[in-house]
Amino acid sequence: MIEEKSGRIQAKTCKKSETEEKNGRIQAKTRQKSETEEKNGRIQAKTRQKSETEEKNGRIQAKTRQKSETEEKNGRIQAKTRQKSETEEKNGRIQAKTRQKSETEEKNGRIQAKTRQKFVIEEKNGRIHA
Repeated sequence: MIEEKSGRIQAKTCKKSETEEKNGRIQAKTRQKSETEEKNGRIQAKTRQKSETEEKNGRIQAKTRQKSETEEKNGRIQAKTRQKSETEEKNGRIQAKTRQKSETEEKNGRIQAKTRQKFVIEEKNGRIHA
């Protein structure tokens, strides 16, 4: 009877030992699963970080594009201003030429008047001599 009881105790001990071994494997699997989840968490964090960096880079590119377009626009404005300035300068020269021409015509008018006057005097003097 003692042997039988002892056999049952051994069987129980063996069973208990197998259960503990099984539990050990379960704990190992749980640990492994936990580490995988932690690793996945880090991967997700990296992915999120990468995504945020790409988004930030997108905004930087958009700003750069905007800046480039503004500089291009400013370039066109400067070109227009330069063109306008050159036109005004050209108009200034045209006005100066017109003024010069007008003064020449006026001067010529005085010369003609003097010539006419001289002719009248000579004609008058001719009559006086005759």
